[in-house]
Amino acid sequence: MAMSDTLLDETLADELADARAEPTSEGLALLGTPLHASTLMLAFEALCRHFRNQPSLFITTTLPLCHDPQDKRRHVIPDLLVHHLT
Repeated sequence: MAMSDTLLDETLADELADARAEPTSEGLALLGTPLHASTLMLAFEALCRHFRNQPSLFITTTLPLCHDPQDKRRHVIPDLLVHHLT
């Protein structure tokens, strides 16, 4: 049985609220929509293919970056991160 759109929206809203309350929650990886997730994966795969001959590049998705190690609530989570390791 499929979940109704209303129930799905409420579930996602609850997950978002939980993730905001506890930034280290595993729920952070579940945020977004199926369209967002598939678009993110397509972009990640395209970047990996495009830069496959550049081993000094680090490419990742949804990696939490803390601005202040003493305050885990001060963070950003970019969808995609491309970084030169040199």
